[in-house]
Amino acid sequence: MLSAVFLVCASLVVAVQGRFIVVPMEVESCGDLVPAPVPNKDSVTAALDRCMARPRVAAIISSYQGPEEDRTAEILLTCFADEAHLIISTGLMADYFMESVRLGVQGTRMESSVVAALSVCDAGLLQRNMIVPFMRCVQNRCEEK
Repeated sequence: MLSAVFLVCASLVVAVQGRFIVVPMEVESCGDLVPAPVPNKDSVTAALDRCMARPRVAAIISSYQGPEEDRTAEILLTCFADEAHLIISTGLMADYFMESVRLGVQGTRMESSVVAALSVCDAGLLQRNMIVPFMRCVQNRCEEK
């Protein structure tokens, strides 16, 4: 409990001082915005198990009510957000998550369309911990020019 309080306080101090470092989401193509399961089921199962072992991921996914076919992608995206310290006690830090996506496409052929999509897609989805629908909206507007 004390470590959780310390982590939240440390996150708030870092954010207030403007020194929060946002980890770019590695994106090589529009298709990478919503992870698709890979054919090797063992590696997917191992990744999902590793992600679900993270308490914040397990807590968020336990209330997941989206389509079952999106569940794997939701777990993987939530896991990325947790590993990048974008999840706090109140949920996903939506602004920092969108900044992570923006940084991940910076300098790529899809940068302009993704940045435009980030301002059009409903960020309220992120605040309700629904990452896949938000990212699918971005993906649908993504163009590799």
